[in-house]
Amino acid sequence: MTNTKTIAIVGGGASGTAAAIYFLQQLKSASRVVLIEKNKETLYRGAAYSSKLEYEPLNVPAGKMSLFNNQPDDFYNWILKNKTRVGEITRDSFVSRRWFGDYTDRKST
Repeated sequence: MTNTKTIAIVGGGASGTAAAIYFLQQLKSASRVVLIEKNKETLYRGAAYSSKLEYEPLNVPAGKMSLFNNQPDDFYNWILKNKTRVGEITRDSFVSRRWFGDYTDRKST
């Protein structure tokens, strides 16, 4: 009999997604994490990163945003790989909130 542990996270927005990723990295394979979110529109993104506007800037530079504590450039590198851009994007650039939502909701790329 497998001793499976389940962690339920109520709130499946950006913070809940970050918590789920953390737990999945830290726990043994006999564990599962369940995100509970009533609003399908904000799942993985949360209200802050669900903007429909093309450009509503983050209040933190791209180089200081990441879902992974041990990979501080993850969001910035994701932008370079996944987003068509006009001009140069640097770690100090203030990019669209929607882009961070796309990053947290990886199925959108």
